[in-house]
Amino acid sequence: MERSQRWLRKTSVYLPVEDLPPKREKPAMTADERSKLQKELIAVRDRQASDGKARAAPRGALNP
Repeated sequence: MERSQRWLRKTSVYLPVEDLPPKREKPAMTADERSKLQKELIAVRDRQASDGKARAAPRGALNP
């Protein structure tokens, strides 16, 4: 390998593709935590959607 090529290889800011982090010993979330979070997110989404519909003005109301 040429000297300039070694310099380029060492200064890369990206990790090599094959350099993977080790497996986690325990999962980030348990199945119960994931289920609870999913239900909360669905409830928030539905609440925002209904609030948006309630605030929307009819099309003819703005232009008399």
